[in-house]
Amino acid sequence: MTSFSPTKTYRASQAVDMIPSRPIIVAVPQLEPCWLDKQAALQKTLAVIAEAANSGANLIAFGELWIPGYPSFLYGGSMNDVMQHSIEYVS
Repeated sequence: MTSFSPTKTYRASQAVDMIPSRPIIVAVPQLEPCWLDKQAALQKTLAVIAEAANSGANLIAFGELWIPGYPSFLYGGSMNDVMQHSIEYVS
């Protein structure tokens, strides 16, 4: 296999083989995040990575806001509730 350089121009005869020689196993965990607890989120993430790797995964794709969670409470309710949750969320 030829190494690829993004700055080099390639002729068809020099194309890099982009077809993997074996299947790629992808894990896509769909789990509840650990809300407002960074340490618990990290521990859960490490456990999920270990489980996926032990199951043969080559790639793990977490949701875009897996670690912090998606604080939907910031966008509804009374202003007092929103401010209280916002302060807790960022601390």
